[in-house]
Amino acid sequence: MRRFLLVLMILLVLSVRNVVAAGFNLKSIGNLSVDGKMSSKWWYSGLNPTFKGEASPGANITVDIDGTVVEIGADSNGDWIFTSASALGGGEHSVSFKTDVGSISFVLVLGSDNVDWKAVENGEGEVLPTVGVVWPTMIVIFGGVVMLGGSWKVGLLSRKSRY
Repeated sequence: MRRFLLVLMILLVLSVRNVVAAGFNLKSIGNLSVDGKMSSKWWYSGLNPTFKGEASPGANITVDIDGTVVEIGADSNGDWIFTSASALGGGEHSVSFKTDVGSISFVLVLGSDNVDWKAVENGEGEVLPTVGVVWPTMIVIFGGVVMLGGSWKVGLLSRKSRY
């Protein structure tokens, strides 16, 4: 039984070729990396940033900037890119990205005169875990626990039989 579980775990680990984004993540605003960080407000010195992120492959993403809504899609790798058709004015803009698994909303302040450089220097934001599929890890952990549990029980039985 232990050999079967070991072979099964090895096959599962070797069969995983790609990590697919199971979540939803904004990776960058223009050349500003925001990968894994969440903030209610971002500052960008340009006026027409390109937003890049990751989602499930083929996912539909609803982009809403100041009430103008556009639908985009993630490619087969789960990557998505959006650039507004026209430059946005300087100042604050309400931005949100939504999929069926999550949403990202924040205020984007554009223009170099509007950037709060102290907030940027302080690195406001919270680092979040990387998105990905969790089940291969859970199977390996569960398999290890089963194997250790089986070894532990065998050890107890062999001790009992000695006495």
